Amino acid sequence: MLPHTAGNKGCGVWMMSSSLPHLINNQISHNSIYGVAVFCRKDNAGDYPPSQGGSESFQEEREGPGGENEPDSEEEYLAARRPISVALVELNSINHNGAAGLHIKSSEALHIVANVIHANRDGGVVVLRSGQRTCLANNSICRNGRGGVLVEAECQVELRGNGIYENSSHGIVSKGEGVIAENDIIGNRRCGLQLLQAADMKVTKNRIQSFRDYAIALFDEAKGLVQENLIFQGRSKKSILLPISHAEDCIIQNNVLLTFKKRFDMECMLINPPARPHIEGGALGSCTAAGGQSVSSITTRVDGGCHNHGSIFCTIL
Repeated sequence: MLPHTAGNKGCGVWMMSSSLPHLINNQISHNSIYGVAVFCRKDNAGDYPPSQGGSESFQEEREGPGGENEPDSEEEYLAARRPISVALVELNSINHNGAAGLHIKSSEALHIVANVIHANRDGGVVVLRSGQRTCLANNSICRNGRGGVLVEAECQVELRGNGIYENSSHGIVSKGEGVIAENDIIGNRRCGLQLLQAADMKVTKNRIQSFRDYAIALFDEAKGLVQENLIFQGRSKKSILLPISHAEDCIIQNNVLLTFKKRFDMECMLINPPARPHIEGGALGSCTAAGGQSVSSITTRVDGGCHNHGSIFCTIL
C-alpha cells in the first residue's frame, strides 16, 4: 500500500496485472502522466507511458496484500485476507493527474472497485486492451478533462454501480463488449453513453441524462440490448439515437423517459435508489459517497509544494 503517490514526472503507479497486485487505499495525484497504468508482463511492453500526456483520445467520437505491514483499517484488513486471484485497484483516490486517471492495457482480468477518479486532465478510465473482463464497480468517476470511461474495440468490460458525473465529454464511450448496468451517468457535457463501431453491450437499469445531447447514441455496427433504463431528457428532448439502417441489431425496450428543465437537478434524478458514489462539493475537499458506499472513507486533499519537482520514476508493482 502506498498511502500517498504524488508529483512524479511519469505516472503515479505502474502495475503489472499478471503479478496480481492489490492497490488499496492510496492517494495518487498530481503526477505528470497517468495516475495508475496497468499493463501485463505477458504482453509486449513497449508500453512505458510516453513523456507527454496520454495518446488515448475522445476526439474520434461522433459529434452529436498485500505487504507485511499490519493493515491500518478494517477495510484494509478484509482486503488483505481475500484470496489473491485477480489484480485489484480498490478504495484509491486518483485525481489531478496529467493524463488519464486509470490507463489499462492488459490481457489479464482486473477489478476496479470503490475508487474516486476525478479531475484528471484526460479521461477518467481508459481501457485500451482487455483480453479478460475488466470490472468497474462502485467507483466515482467525475469532472475529468475528457470523458468518464473509454472502452476500445475488442475489450471486455463490466461497469456496474458506478457514478459517472460531470465529465467534460461523453460519460461512457464503448467500442467493445460487455455489460453496463445500474450506473448513474448524469451531467456529462456530451452524450451519456455512446456505442461505436462493433460494440456489443447489454445496457440495463442505468439512470442516464444528457442536457444538450443524446442520452444514448449508437453508431456504425453497434448492437446490443438497451432496456429498463431511466432516461432524463433535456430541453432538446433527445433520448436514444439509433440509425434505422441497423435497428434490427439492437433491442430497445421498456425504457422510461422523463423530462427535466434544469440541467443539474440531481436531487430529483437520484432519489431512489440514492446516487451511486459521487463527490459532493468542490474538486478538492472531502469525497463522500451517497448511500453509505465504502468509498466515503477516501479524501482528496493534497498538500502542495511537490508538484513541480517530482521524480521521473513512478511506483511499479
